[in-house]
Amino acid sequence: MKGFTWTYASLSDYYVRSGRDARNLNPAIQAVLTACPGSGIFGRGANSVLIEATSGIVTKVDLEEKHDDPEEDQLHREQEVLDLLNQQDPPCPFLNILVDDHDRLRLIDFGYTVRIGARLDVGYEPYVRQGRWREKGTGQFGRAGPGTEQFALASVFWYMVRGSEAYGEVDFVTKVNRMIEGQVPDTDPDDPVDCIIGRCWQEHYARVADLVEDIKTLPGAESHVEEALAQRKDRESRNKKTCEELYSKIQAAMQDETER
Repeated sequence: MKGFTWTYASLSDYYVRSGRDARNLNPAIQAVLTACPGSGIFGRGANSVLIEATSGIVTKVDLEEKHDDPEEDQLHREQEVLDLLNQQDPPCPFLNILVDDHDRLRLIDFGYTVRIGARLDVGYEPYVRQGRWREKGTGQFGRAGPGTEQFALASVFWYMVRGSEAYGEVDFVTKVNRMIEGQVPDTDPDDPVDCIIGRCWQEHYARVADLVEDIKTLPGAESHVEEALAQRKDRESRNKKTCEELYSKIQAAMQDETER
């Protein structure tokens, strides 16, 4: 993954310049960087960093150690989340999506997930929307499920087609108010992709699987979907083995750090 990357020293320096104590940094960050030659920090949030452990393998690590969680490394926890994705519904803003070396989209940041049917109180417009039309007893953005998922996907598709976020030209308050009123950008009824976007914004599909079936009707899409599924199965098998090897190396590096 090419681009700007930080070393552990860069992160420590940034932490100090931010008025914080670098000694509070999660030792797992240094362990991952030590155990994985050529790795680097390419993303930083308020509470975590993204590290490319090796080509095509990315892990999200908390900035500061969580003492109520005995497992500092997050590779295995993310795998557990991936195993549960059929039962849980992660938020899906475009900031949580990467493009890999083969121009395929990859979801990242599984630090927050909720079970299908649970209240959804966390989100970022235009990938969620709040409003008076939500039934009583639900979360601020409704209940997690096919409706909230396809609404988020519609905004992702819009970004992919237009190159900018839905309502990206207006200020945040105006965007939120339009979402509250149930207003979404106009779509072209003669464009098949726009038709799917419009249906998703209206939460037309009973299941995300139904959305996938609609996508397959796009010209050339079915062959791409089948090819992608086959490649995904092969990639997951290889990545699982790589992650297990990395996890063993990281555990050893953390053990060495503890014994010093």
